[in-house]
Amino acid sequence: MQKQNSHNLPKFIITMSIILLIGTLLGSVFYLLNKTQAPDVPMKKIEQNQNDKISNDLENENIGNEIETSDWQTYQNEEYGFEITLLDSWKGYSILTESWNGTTLDEKSLEYQGPKIVIRNSKWSESQSWQDIPILVFTKSEWHLIEDNNLNISAAPIGPSKLAENQKYVFVLPPRWVGFSDVLGQDEAQKIVKTFKAISMFSDDTSDWKIYKNEEYGYEVKCPNDWDINNTSTDYNLGANSFIEFTKKEGDFTYRFELYVFDSFSDQKWYAENDLDQIEHITIDNKISATKGQTKYDVSPALVGFWTYSSRTYLLRSLPHMATPEFKEIFNQILSTFKFIENVNMYGKIPAKIENI
Repeated sequence: MQKQNSHNLPKFIITMSIILLIGTLLGSVFYLLNKTQAPDVPMKKIEQNQNDKISNDLENENIGNEIETSDWQTYQNEEYGFEITLLDSWKGYSILTESWNGTTLDEKSLEYQGPKIVIRNSKWSESQSWQDIPILVFTKSEWHLIEDNNLNISAAPIGPSKLAENQKYVFVLPPRWVGFSDVLGQDEAQKIVKTFKAISMFSDDTSDWKIYKNEEYGYEVKCPNDWDINNTSTDYNLGANSFIEFTKKEGDFTYRFELYVFDSFSDQKWYAENDLDQIEHITIDNKISATKGQTKYDVSPALVGFWTYSSRTYLLRSLPHMATPEFKEIFNQILSTFKFIENVNMYGKIPAKIENI
């Protein structure tokens, strides 16, 4: 009996070894199959997330925890209309004027160039770089190309980050402006960027604007000096009795305000209050009630203002894409300059004897 047990012992050891080996292999396979792996995120997505984080930080990081800037210094750029507050440690900073360059992505491959304002820390040197703050300046039409993904200004797979805009310009940070190089002061630069503000480029003074006077219908109105006035009848005058337009060409796009006078305006229902957003009731020429707002159902809203006087309806409107701070201010200023010429009769025309005075 003892001899038989001794004979079977090697078989038992071999069997147990095989079972243990198989168990180990199965456990390894199960582990590998169920191991949670990090998703394969493309580099473009990683960089975009980082760029989005930087942009969101500009707005969100200090909500309820406002940065104390009482001992900081302010740089103001009056040419383009912006200001930014710098840490006291940046005293002696320098301003470099450079340019950004871009090419459209359509078949035309048009080349664009614009201002790049670089704010440089006074500690910066050839041997030790400190983080610059680069501000790219775009016109509104150039920024439209960026938004439409039709203007490339960088080899980076992400676009620029918008800081702010005023009536004429859009201010942005270039892609990869921070966090992609080994320089000092990156945290400081990001704090400073959060103080960026756009400044209004217009004053309420319209004394030097162009004056358009329509003696037949008894009114005058002004427009900025760098805009053109055209009173030629066109295909889009809506059948008005009188029509003028104020235009400004910028790049390939022409901005336009249109002023109509109707003897009867059966289509005034187009601009009923339930068709407008941001409605305001204003006064024209200190005596006429008017309504202004922007179209509600257009993908790109147009600005609209209308009023009635002496049995005529007057309508001022913009093209779509012009419901922006820049054009709203011009639109409001044009409305504020509209005046009826004295002694207009009930039909809106000045009698001949009055014209000759």
